[in-house]
Amino acid sequence: MKFTKEEINLCKQVVKKHKKPIEFGDWYANCHNNVLLHNNIDWGDLNITHKTFGFIPLWTISDCLEFFDEKNCRILQINKFFSRTEIYINPYQVPGSKSMNLEGKTPLEACLKAVLAVFEG
Repeated sequence: MKFTKEEINLCKQVVKKHKKPIEFGDWYANCHNNVLLHNNIDWGDLNITHKTFGFIPLWTISDCLEFFDEKNCRILQINKFFSRTEIYINPYQVPGSKSMNLEGKTPLEACLKAVLAVFEG
């Protein structure tokens, strides 16, 4: 799986709001922004390694959808245009927020921006 620099940067912002442990099968970036898949059972939970070596858990669209489900946020609409994706989230389910129209160059980028908006809402 390939992640853009912007997606990695958004994941770094998400990590400041929510500490997601890196588990077997998860994608993460190391301090050099190399994207790696946690596929070594002997490593166990990388939560300690994340704090020690600066590994950043990389969220996927599935992670974002699980997060929205946990927060009871409903995605109203996803529009995909030629070079961007827009996501609309129900504003009444996020306290203090207005209508959320978040866009990104990739669907994952738009989802990560929506996750950050929910944290800030």
